[in-house]
Amino acid sequence: MQKLDCSIKANDQEIGDVDCQIKLDFRLLVPSSSMDRGETELLISLIEVGQKRILMHPLCETFLFLKWRRIRKFFLMSLAYHTFFVILFTFYVIRVYVRCCKAEELCVAPGYVSTIGYLVIILNLILLGKEVFQMAHGLRGYAKYWENWLQWTIGIGVLLCVSPETVRTDDLTAVPVWQHHVAAIVILLVWLELMMLVGRFPIFGVYVQMFTKVAVNFAKFLLAYICLLVAFGLSFAVLFNDYPAFENITWSFLKSITMMSGELEFEDIFYGDYAVKFPVTAHIIFLSFVLLVTVILTNLMVGLAVSDIQGLQVSATLDRLVRQAELVSRLESLFFSRLLRSAPTNLIQLCKRSALLRTSRDKLQFTIRPNDPRDNQLPEDIKLNVYKLVAERRDRNQSLRRRQFENNYNIFSRSLQRQQQPLHADFLQPEPATETTKKTPQNVFHMHELLRPRSTTNVPQQFRQDAEGTVQLKNQANVLSAVHAEVQAIKTQLVELVAKFERFSENATRKLNYSTDELCRLRQQGQSVASSHNRHHR
Repeated sequence: MQKLDCSIKANDQEIGDVDCQIKLDFRLLVPSSSMDRGETELLISLIEVGQKRILMHPLCETFLFLKWRRIRKFFLMSLAYHTFFVILFTFYVIRVYVRCCKAEELCVAPGYVSTIGYLVIILNLILLGKEVFQMAHGLRGYAKYWENWLQWTIGIGVLLCVSPETVRTDDLTAVPVWQHHVAAIVILLVWLELMMLVGRFPIFGVYVQMFTKVAVNFAKFLLAYICLLVAFGLSFAVLFNDYPAFENITWSFLKSITMMSGELEFEDIFYGDYAVKFPVTAHIIFLSFVLLVTVILTNLMVGLAVSDIQGLQVSATLDRLVRQAELVSRLESLFFSRLLRSAPTNLIQLCKRSALLRTSRDKLQFTIRPNDPRDNQLPEDIKLNVYKLVAERRDRNQSLRRRQFENNYNIFSRSLQRQQQPLHADFLQPEPATETTKKTPQNVFHMHELLRPRSTTNVPQQFRQDAEGTVQLKNQANVLSAVHAEVQAIKTQLVELVAKFERFSENATRKLNYSTDELCRLRQQGQSVASSHNRHHR
């Protein structure tokens, strides 16, 4: 994470300045062999070893967005193909299977339905060929994605519904009953797969992933409380065995699950055409079901499934990034596959250059100006994450430098105090008398020596000693004054630095707030302009 942080650098401008540029270096994420193996190998490795949360780092998120922008045209082509296939198959199912044919009347489909059926078969075979190619590229990696199994189920189901033997328009009553069951399942799976494809777009991916996450959580909770539903289903099958919904035990379970949503049918069950055989027990158990299942269990399951919305959004965002990285990796693996060696070299090289970020205009280094409203290279959420990372790192570095300066100043002050203490002790306190000084006659000072006249021999020596002591006192006093002056100067500089830092922090905070307000205002202005255009077109 520290290496990823160091790959995002800002220039010497203030973080809130319009001219502030942030440079993102992707060379850490792209291996040296990217021209032969793709550029998402490191991200896929992080996902495989359980470190997928690193994908939420601003550097990885920006890299995936730029990679998505490079391969977006290929994905749009695939989405258009799937959409065309789904529309044709839906039209065929509506014309062939969604018909109420009576036994006495001739039920005939329009003539163009057979053409649509053969076209659906051709498109389905092309999709199955693509799946076979992906399977040949790597069976182990192919089998771990449930979307591939869904694609095979759809392909086989479409062939069962629209096979050449069953494409008929002369008599729809001759269509076997089992094909209606297969068509009902396949049409559901086809549209479900189309929803998952649309969910790979960055703007829709979070919502589709949230739906998937809530559905999985709801299924887990339902599995935990399934015994309670089975218990009430069996009780209703015993008490209301004359009621059509509870005649069969299997449909009794289905009716119990349906009653969870509030479809109780109280009047039809107790006051309908069928008499209640066990009135008291039936009323008590029905009331228990309403309280325990319809009121408590249903609200509890909904609350548990969507309790942590913020965490759910973060988890959905992470899942979207993982799916986006896997999509980019699979597309790159197709371009770099050994199975395409026989394909035209110019076409493959063109696809590689279009998909790789190394061959783009910015190479592997990307520069943004987060405070410039004209810079719209990245979405606002990614730009804000990059801006926060740089701002927090700069504030953290300034705090560390300030703390280090304060520590150095404290160490220097303590050392000066330790040096000043012996000097003050020498000049401000008298020397303690020791046994040696008491016994030494030269160090003993008596009052009668003031009255005794100095001899001519000891007068110059005495004057010399007094002069040397005076000079030594003056030198030590000068040293003390110089040290005191230096300490005062350092304190003054420290106060000035603290004041400058506080002013800088205030200016940076003010500019950051101003930039945030400007971004919000521009976003609201864009939304208002878009809405006005929509109203004008309407």
